[in-house]
Amino acid sequence: MIKTPYDIVGWNGKKTINICNAEEVIELVRKVIPDEIYYLAAYHHASQDKKNEDLDLFKMSFDINVFGLINFLEAIKHASPITKLFYAASSHNMEIQKHVFRTKQRP
Repeated sequence: MIKTPYDIVGWNGKKTINICNAEEVIELVRKVIPDEIYYLAAYHHASQDKKNEDLDLFKMSFDINVFGLINFLEAIKHASPITKLFYAASSHNMEIQKHVFRTKQRP
């Protein structure tokens, strides 16, 4: 780890919080009063994974990617307004194809 002029607070697997639980998030932010928060949480799903119900997949993705982030933003607003938040997001870029219809003859 690179030496820094500040402390890094992370999780070591012994204690976890549910980022979808606003009370747990605000308690953490109130306790630490961080200068910066790096929101790197995400719910990923690969097409090779066991098939989940589409609604379950959407709900888990939305909970982590949206409500978790909102919980941190609200916690910062109320418990540590000096804290800056960095949100790392990604998107899956898909090539747009011209109208190509698939049939039995042309899969």
